[in-house]
Amino acid sequence: RAISEYIINIYYFIYFVILPSLLFKNSHSINYIFKIYRYVISIFLLLGFIDLFILYTFNYDLIPRHYIDGREVGLRFHSIAGEPRDAFVYLIFSFSIIKLSQLVGYKFRYDLFLLVLILIALPLTQSASGMIGVALSLIFIILHNLNKISGKKLLFGVFIFIVFGLIFYTSLQGSKRL
Repeated sequence: RAISEYIINIYYFIYFVILPSLLFKNSHSINYIFKIYRYVISIFLLLGFIDLFILYTFNYDLIPRHYIDGREVGLRFHSIAGEPRDAFVYLIFSFSIIKLSQLVGYKFRYDLFLLVLILIALPLTQSASGMIGVALSLIFIILHNLNKISGKKLLFGVFIFIVFGLIFYTSLQGSKRL
């Protein structure tokens, strides 16, 4: 077991320290990574919504949770992530990557469309842990920055919090799982 732990740590070191230093050499390579990531998230979203549509329309799960056991997750967005709670994390990560790429100056024509699709897919995962995590994160961010926020941004934050609260409440009412 100790040897396998060393191998895993060496892999992490190579993957998270050495590989990024080789990939992210200049702005061109960073923009290329952002471009490829947009294609990947687009395929992820497309497959997820196709799977959800086919399950809703024909009651056939195109992409099962795991290919080995063939278990269904019900009428929940999960795409190729397997578990809907994993899909929730991937969607939040994708939202963050798109916003980060916009901050560094790489803008894509369909960013707003992708962000809206991600925001639609998030409650469709019906992931209670993900929704609780987002709600707690928003509360902590607001509390941490309360004295630094202008009135206009505070109102916008309250508006966003209310919107997420309504989405969470609607998801709660419409889902037996939540």
